[in-house]
Amino acid sequence: MKKLFLLLTLLLSFSVQSQIPNSSFEEWEDVIFYDPFGNSVTYEKPLDWETNQKFGFERLQKSIDSQDGDYSLKLLYSLGSQWDGCHSLASTSIDFINPLGPNKSLFFYFKSISSNNDGEDFFRVYLNFYQNGEIIGQFEWLNYDETPEYTLIEIPLIEYSDSISVFFSGAASGNGSDGCIDISTIWIDNLSIDESILSTIDNQFDKIIILYPNPVQNILRIENNSTIEITSIKIYDVLGRLVLVEKGNLNQVDVSYLDRGVLFVDIETDQGVYTKKVIKE
Repeated sequence: MKKLFLLLTLLLSFSVQSQIPNSSFEEWEDVIFYDPFGNSVTYEKPLDWETNQKFGFERLQKSIDSQDGDYSLKLLYSLGSQWDGCHSLASTSIDFINPLGPNKSLFFYFKSISSNNDGEDFFRVYLNFYQNGEIIGQFEWLNYDETPEYTLIEIPLIEYSDSISVFFSGAASGNGSDGCIDISTIWIDNLSIDESILSTIDNQFDKIIILYPNPVQNILRIENNSTIEITSIKIYDVLGRLVLVEKGNLNQVDVSYLDRGVLFVDIETDQGVYTKKVIKE
């Protein structure tokens, strides 16, 4: 995986980072909270971002542990009451003068450290896509594995979008009343919107890893014509929901129980991730 992320970094050439409000979390503002008795607490929050910070407990911080620049956004676990929920949240909206067009992706760096030393974290990225004020799609990306070094993530964007809402949620999961799990600390830094490089990486695998039949009804076969080791298969539906996970060096997966439609297959290997679109009949 590290080789893939290095390749991603080297290939980035064109950026429209300025379209994302406070994309590198360098600008912060003071926000004052008051309790029912008039007592106040002042917190810092990133400029142009909304958070679920409340009085008396801290959800996020300005961190000097950055991927680049002076600061990053740090999500913390802090449960004020059982009604507040477990996760910490930061969100923003990105507006474009014209629709994005094809082959654009959102890039960002993140890292995570488990607070329970169990290697289990929770970090969720959720995107809403809009056109003329109407929602036209959604995408969800989840991570439960401790990631101690800054790692570059790419999320494909819908080309007809003229506005996107981005939600970063994490540091714990659960609803609060039943207890919180996957307690961790998350750092996020340096968002950008760039030309997608998923297709560039996929072309390297086209003759190495072959999926068939496509369209598929029952068994999706995986032909691996190399020494690359497959570590897992993840399949997402057209809304970005994870619908299947299989671990191991596989040569086939059963998709018979999945709904009909477009599926995106992520083949995770020791050399990177191969993403392929297949049709489920």
